[in-house]
Amino acid sequence: MSCLHFKAAPGRTNSGLRFQDHRGIYHANPGRFLSPPTVEPLGTIQTSFNLNDLPKRTGGWTVPDVSTVSQVVPTLHDLQKEGNYRLFKWDGITPYALLDTDARIFGLLAGEPAAPTPQHPSNDLDSHMDSLDTSDMPGLISDDSDGDDSGLRPWADVVTGFEHALKAVRLIGQASGAFPPVAGPHRRGNYFTLTSGISFGGGQTEPQNLVHTREEQRLIDSLLLNDNVERVAAFQSESLGYIAPRIYEDIAVHIAKLMLAAGSDEKRDQLRSNFSSSVYPAGTFNLGPETVTVLHNDGKNSRYNLCAVTVAGHFDSKRGGHLILYDLKLIVEFPRGSTILLPSALLRHGNTAIQPGEERVSFTQYCAGGLLRWVSHGCVTDVSIKESHPDTWCTKMRAMNVSRGQGFNFFSKFHELARDRKAVFHNLGL
Repeated sequence: MSCLHFKAAPGRTNSGLRFQDHRGIYHANPGRFLSPPTVEPLGTIQTSFNLNDLPKRTGGWTVPDVSTVSQVVPTLHDLQKEGNYRLFKWDGITPYALLDTDARIFGLLAGEPAAPTPQHPSNDLDSHMDSLDTSDMPGLISDDSDGDDSGLRPWADVVTGFEHALKAVRLIGQASGAFPPVAGPHRRGNYFTLTSGISFGGGQTEPQNLVHTREEQRLIDSLLLNDNVERVAAFQSESLGYIAPRIYEDIAVHIAKLMLAAGSDEKRDQLRSNFSSSVYPAGTFNLGPETVTVLHNDGKNSRYNLCAVTVAGHFDSKRGGHLILYDLKLIVEFPRGSTILLPSALLRHGNTAIQPGEERVSFTQYCAGGLLRWVSHGCVTDVSIKESHPDTWCTKMRAMNVSRGQGFNFFSKFHELARDRKAVFHNLGL
C-alpha cells in the first residue's frame, strides 16, 4: 500500500502577470496564484515511490502505453471496497504538490487563481472573427463588454463561459454531422473529443499541426478564439511554470527552436501553437457529455513533463469525477473549475464514474515526447541521423540517451523550487 502524508499550507497570496513575446509564444510569469519565491503557501502530498522506478523506453522520451485497457469506469464505492485506496478530499482551491521519496515534485493540485484573471493578448482576434462564421455558435466567442475596462474577471465566470463553450461545440458538432449522434468508445473512454496543436509521431517525418475536416477545424477555431478557454489555458501554463520551472523552460526552449526552424523552412512555416499565452504546444478538448476516463496512461506525451487538466460541468465532485492515481493508490476529489497537473505518461490514471444525468467536460494541455526528441536531434528524425551518419550513429544516440536519461532532474525538489524558479525565469527574461 502506498504511504501518503498530507500537509496543508498556511495561506496564499498572488502576484502580477507579465508576458514576453518570443517567436509567437508568450511566457506567462508563473506563480500568479502563489507568491514567489517562497514555497511556504504550498501544501504537500508525500508518496512512498520514486520516479526512477517508473518505466522508460530507449532514450527515455516516451513510455509504453498500458497494454490492457478496460472500458469499465469504476465508481468511488468500487474503489473504496478494495480497501487499499486513500481518498483525498480536496476543495479544488488549496494547492498541493505531489512529492516522491527524493522530495521531487511530480504533480500539482493547482486549484484555481487566487485573484480575478486578466484578459490575455489575442492572436489577432478581430481578423479571425471576421473570417469565422459563428452565427450558429451562440456564446462561443465570449463577450467581455460588461463595462469592466480592467479585463479582470472572477474565475467562476471564466469557468462558466469555458463550460458553455465546450458544451456548445459538442451540440453543434452533433447537429452539423461533424460528430456522430452518440459518442463511441475510444482508448481513454466514451465521450467526444477534439485535439489541436503541434504533433509529432505515428510515422511523421517532421512536426505538423494536427489535420482536421473543415467542420472540425471550424469548431476548434471557435474554441481557440474563446477568451474563457484561453484564460484556462494560460492558468494551466502558469501553474506548470510555478511548480516545474525546469520543465517549463525545457518546453519553452524546444518550442522556440522549433518555431525558429519552421521560420526558415517554407513547408513548416505554418506551424502554430494553440495559444499565445501558453507554453504547451497541443491540447485536447474533452467535450462530454460524460468525460470520465478509463484506466490509461498517455505514453506518447513527454516522459519528463506534466500535462494539465481543468474540469467543468454539472456533477457532484464528492460522488464522482475523482482523479484516480492507480500507482499511488490515491483518489482525489476534482471539483468543477479546478486544475491538476500530473505526469500523464508515467502514471496510470483515470476517473470515477459520475451520476446518471450529470455532465462533465475538461481541457488538457500536453507536449509530445517525440516533438522534443525531434528538436533535440537537430530537427531531424532518428532515421535521418542513422542514414546520414551511419558511422557515428551509435555514439550520437548513446550520448543523447545518456543526457536525456537524466531527465528526472527536470523535476524540482521541494526545497529547491524557489531557487529553480528564480534561475529559470531570469534566464527567460521574466
